[in-house]
Amino acid sequence: MAEYRKEISVAVTVAVVVVLALAGISFYSFPSTGPTVTTKLHDFVMTTGPTCPNIFANVTYYNETGFVTVSKPSPTSVEFVLAPSTTAQLTAVFSSESNDISQAMVNDTVPVWLVNLNNGSYTHSSEVTVTVGTVTAQSNHEVTVDYAITSAGSDGLYLIGIPSTCYGVWVNIGTTPYVGTLP
Repeated sequence: MAEYRKEISVAVTVAVVVVLALAGISFYSFPSTGPTVTTKLHDFVMTTGPTCPNIFANVTYYNETGFVTVSKPSPTSVEFVLAPSTTAQLTAVFSSESNDISQAMVNDTVPVWLVNLNNGSYTHSSEVTVTVGTVTAQSNHEVTVDYAITSAGSDGLYLIGIPSTCYGVWVNIGTTPYVGTLP
């Protein structure tokens, strides 16, 4: 009986790896522990929207200035509320106990998608821009990045493609946090 259970366990593991591979998600990019694993698996079920970047580090934010407010709509996401036609700054810390993190991993252009709240679709947007500022390697396992986020003149909800996050960073252009269901 134990041998039969082992075969089923192996078969299920192989099936999960195949499904994740077909979806473009690689196992080796997951950290061994941490909240980003939950984020990645939770957001895997979302079938619309941008492709998730590789998860290689835990990301925390501090020094948020210029925002109306910052909220945590879920344990795995953060929402920055930014008034129209303004710029705000924040610092992100990328850290991992098991993965080496280089400055090049977090120094790319940050994509932005406008969320269509009527149908849950996403479209690339230039209404909100994210500029990478100073990138500092604290160690082989930690890099800090200063970002500036600039909003356009109109309200809207945007998904921000900060590296190592998957549907976890939102910017709401307006005066209050978005209170609806996140698509």
